[in-house]
This record gives sequence, structure tokens and C-alpha cells, in this order.
Amino acid sequence: MQIITDQVYEFSKDNKPCATAKPGEVLQFNTQDCFSNRIPDENTTMADLDYTYGFANPAAGPVYIEGAEPGDVLAVDFVPWVRLCDMEAFLNRRRKLLRASLGHDVTWDDMLRGMVLAPVADVLLEAAALDGARPVAKGETVRMAPVLKGLRLPVTGLGDVKQCQVHRGGVSVRAVDDRTCEVRRVPGLYVVGEALDVDAACGGFNLHWAWASGLLAGWSAAERLRA
Repeated sequence: MQIITDQVYEFSKDNKPCATAKPGEVLQFNTQDCFSNRIPDENTTMADLDYTYGFANPAAGPVYIEGAEPGDVLAVDFVPWVRLCDMEAFLNRRRKLLRASLGHDVTWDDMLRGMVLAPVADVLLEAAALDGARPVAKGETVRMAPVLKGLRLPVTGLGDVKQCQVHRGGVSVRAVDDRTCEVRRVPGLYVVGEALDVDAACGGFNLHWAWASGLLAGWSAAERLRA
């Protein structure tokens, strides 16, 4: 089994695949936390970190899948350290521990909290036909076990515009004063962030531009009011 350890710090078509996989091949992605595993203990604080590019929010990959096309299915294992044959026992043990800790009946929302993010939990519950707000009933863990071990995601193509992290287009930068972000022909109107025709690769650059341009426009507007 291939183990993917390479990390990238921006989503870009220019990222070269770090590995190639065949359809049906099982891959293990070794991910890092948002600080690239640079906080080893409770004594290390964010003030100790060097905020340089190629540091925050790493993603494992990318991997090139030979012959991938719409209609293929991607199976995601959320608990690779637990075998499928042990998964039901793992969930039952987790429910028992949570019940002792929480002091009340454990819901499926309780079961998945801390294992996956809330939006992912919603997808898993839908796939298993379970209600997250209801207590875990006897025999239901057998329905969730295979979903956690292999959620099937059909490949339908590229995501739609609602899933974009960055939008291109907007007001031309030639139309604004680069010292203030004020529209030249409309005094008092300021345009910042992605409302301007400015974009960059994902990796914090667009957030920085949004904050920096907003700060500049805010200062400029305040100075204009004082004048």
C-alpha cells in the first residue's frame, strides 16, 4: 500500500502529483495539523512559531489516478487504524465510554463528535440512514461501521461555482486608486477583496489581500470623513 506523506500549501493546477495510483488501489494519506505539526506540546505557543510561506494548512498529495473519469467511485476510510471486522466492537466500546463520561444516553451526534467534522458527520449519518439527534439503538452500530470504513463517493466531475474558494473577475484595478481602494469616478465608494479583479493561488494569499485592502480602505474612508 502506498503511503502519501508529501504536503502542499496551495490548491493549484501546477502542483505535480507526488504519486500515481491505479483504480481500486488503496492509499494511506498521512496528514498534518494546520500548523504542520510544529506544536509538539502544551509548552509551545503560537508566539513561538515562524509564520512563513509553506507552513500553515498543509494538504497531503496530490495523487494522480490512472484512467479516472466521471462515474468512478472513491471510497474513504475514516478510521484506518481499526479493521472492518473490529469496527462494530470499536463503536460499541466508544458508546459505553461516552455514556459514562456524559452521564446520559449517547446520540449519534455524540458518537461522531471528535471523530469527524460536523458536516462530514451529516454525510455519514445520511449514508447510514441514521438520525444524529436520536440515541444510539441496539444493532445500529452495524450500519455505521461499513460507512466509516468505506464511504463511497461517486466522481461526477468538477465541483460547481459554490465550492470555489476564490472567484475571478470583479471591478478592474484600473478603476480604483491603489493608495486608498477608492473608485476614481465615484468618490466615497471603496472596493476591496474579491470584489476587485484580483486573485491568487489558495494558501492564505486571498485572505491576506482581503484583510489588507479592507484595512487600507477603512483608514482611507476615516481620513476622508475627517477632512
